[in-house]
Amino acid sequence: MVIGIFLAAEITLAFVGGLSALMLFWSFTVMGEYYVVSLVLSCTLVGALVGLEIPLLIRILEKRVEVRVAISHVLALDYVGALVASIAFPLLLLPYMGAVWQRAKPEILDVRTLFMGVNGSFHND
Repeated sequence: MVIGIFLAAEITLAFVGGLSALMLFWSFTVMGEYYVVSLVLSCTLVGALVGLEIPLLIRILEKRVEVRVAISHVLALDYVGALVASIAFPLLLLPYMGAVWQRAKPEILDVRTLFMGVNGSFHND
């Protein structure tokens, strides 16, 4: 059950996050000064879905290891991922991919990694 919710949240996050740049460019041209509404909705939806990731991962991992160990592993990997992304975004993604592809390609990679993890780690659940 928790794995299904996690999968749905990650796929929705990849879809919304990957299309957010295109949606915001479109809403700026169509809605004019009211594009802020789509900006707030996009940020709220992405923020809510990102906020679901850590509690769901901890719930999934607490079946395999202690809660203390699960929390430390999830938070450590979250920190490393944020560090790599914050360095890669201004130095690699934005200059070489542009504003639209720099949002879509990491989300595609995220979904591929998600399905590899589901097929490998969670297959026994």
